[in-house]
Amino acid sequence: MNKIILLVLILASSCAHLKKDTVKDCTEAKSSKKVLTDKQEQVPLYSHAPLYPRRALELKLEGCVLAQFDIDDQGKTENIIILTAKPRGVGLEREAKNALKRWRYQKIEQKNVKTILHFKLSK
Repeated sequence: MNKIILLVLILASSCAHLKKDTVKDCTEAKSSKKVLTDKQEQVPLYSHAPLYPRRALELKLEGCVLAQFDIDDQGKTENIIILTAKPRGVGLEREAKNALKRWRYQKIEQKNVKTILHFKLSK
């Protein structure tokens, strides 16, 4: 593939127009840089963009991943769970989880933080 420019849009969603407990699908919410938590909305201090999965690239697939995680008292993510991914089985889940492991937040412990990562090919 000659000079395919990839654009991985890693955008966390605040899901502001939805109640926190109703977000079950990564396609339900618009993107922004905020995440929804039990206590407040937080913006990552550092967010690492995921790699575009080779299988998704070969198939020219775009998609999104809805993930949930905790933030420890040092601002690190832990207990990362992939709630859903569309499409499944092309590596989006793995790359989203690897990227989220590197995100950093304020040093405020929080549980059950949800975010959406979008994978898009550039036109």
